[in-house]
Amino acid sequence: MATAEFELLNKRRAAIAQERARLREEIAKIEQHRRKLIAEEEELTRVEQALTRWASDTVEEEVPVREPPPSTDPNPSIPRSGPPRPKGIPTTREMINTVLRDAEQRGQEGLLGRDLVLAISKRWWPGCGWNDVLPTALLLVKKQQLGRNKRNKLFVRLRERPEDGSLNDATAHAAE
Repeated sequence: MATAEFELLNKRRAAIAQERARLREEIAKIEQHRRKLIAEEEELTRVEQALTRWASDTVEEEVPVREPPPSTDPNPSIPRSGPPRPKGIPTTREMINTVLRDAEQRGQEGLLGRDLVLAISKRWWPGCGWNDVLPTALLLVKKQQLGRNKRNKLFVRLRERPEDGSLNDATAHAAE
């Protein structure tokens, strides 16, 4: 091949690399806009629920509350830390125990840290982040008030210890 042909190949490669970089930037902007729209829609849903609740105090008939639309993102991103903790919600320890109890009632063995944060975000603290929930969960594990299944990294609730002080099967299960 002649030098001119190599120059053409190199120019085309450079053009392709440039186009790919431009497309990555566009995709990032679109994804950021999509996240903003989802957050705004969730905020509108919360406002609608509050207005419905306030209106139901004055009106006899009950207005159905619209549930937020299910997320189309199979793996929603979780921020490192979220907005300030809302007033009037349970402690982080109580939220963790409630979410794990609900998971047990649904037949789940436990929850991954990601699922724990997402459940708390959905139920009490919209937009909470990893550092808002998981340090408390890990502290509870360290204090042996919560279990952690080493096999699949699930956080599990520990049942009350019997009067004889022996560990129950949930504790033994968490140590696996």
